[in-house]
Amino acid sequence: MNIIERLVSGYPQGDVSPQDFIGHLSIGAEGWIGAWVAVGLAVVFGLLVYIIPIYLTERDRVDPYPLWLHTFYCAADFMGIWVFLDAWLRYGHFPLFLLLSIGEAIWVGMEVFCLQRACTYERDINFKPGTTTKGMLKIIGIQLLCFYVGLNFLRFELHDSTMWKFWIFTQELITIVPGLVMEHRQSRKDWCGIGGYLQNKKCMEIIRATKTAEQAGAYYVRIQAMARKHKIPLNLEFDEHDTPETKYIVIVDDYLPVATCRLYAIDNESVMLGRIVVLPEYRGQGIGTLVVKEAEKWAKELGFNTAVVESLDNKIHFHETMDYVADLSQKIVGETFTCYRMEKRL
Repeated sequence: MNIIERLVSGYPQGDVSPQDFIGHLSIGAEGWIGAWVAVGLAVVFGLLVYIIPIYLTERDRVDPYPLWLHTFYCAADFMGIWVFLDAWLRYGHFPLFLLLSIGEAIWVGMEVFCLQRACTYERDINFKPGTTTKGMLKIIGIQLLCFYVGLNFLRFELHDSTMWKFWIFTQELITIVPGLVMEHRQSRKDWCGIGGYLQNKKCMEIIRATKTAEQAGAYYVRIQAMARKHKIPLNLEFDEHDTPETKYIVIVDDYLPVATCRLYAIDNESVMLGRIVVLPEYRGQGIGTLVVKEAEKWAKELGFNTAVVESLDNKIHFHETMDYVADLSQKIVGETFTCYRMEKRL
């Protein structure tokens, strides 16, 4: 028997009714303890399916799930609330069905939170530039409606009144899709030792640049991504704050500097984070967020309690995702760009 035949042969062939659950999970039934343990583990792992990506999204500002997978599970879990609530009412208020209905409601809440983050942290990835909040909600609403109708039709066709067969299908999705998405976005990363993180299956180094050779990496990124692209003269790109004593964060991919951020003190409590730059070919992978977070961490270790950035108008949202607050009354008009002051308590 080949692997495909083995997988298909293990799929439930007949109908799985609420009465089947009651028969196996009623106290005193043969194997009822093991059955309850199995259900409990399924619920715990189901919660982890949400908790882990929420943690990764909050840490990296990059979601391992695409938008459509969130709307898919939100629709599926919303359907589950009513499926199990109906079973609870119809089958003598069997406690498992009420617990599953409550669990589905919790999962819906988690998905709503994830969708909010998808509209915040990954707005530029999930939606076309310029999409309004109303437009994003419309897209999400259409996806939810399509999935809700389609999943109910699938459940009807499978004669799956308890969603038992459906759960098997959803676990296959949750196992396969995130890895494919992270590979496509080249945003799969995790810490790989002190001063580095895994990006696209290789370790990228995070440097607190204090030496001349390390600072040269920061200058390289700025020349390539800013001075060259925007035709900024060197005497404007590099100012009085670029000195041998200036602190920089530099991210290096193998040997190539790919991102940087400059730090210098404004006063005893505030630090300016500036010249935040990522090479164009490395953008959209969460590296900009990473370099800012590393600069904040270093600044906090140095005793500063407030971080200040002067953000371009089209980058205000990027900084807001990291909890910076804009003061639109403080407009800085430079020779090259117009910026707005933003602050964050460290």
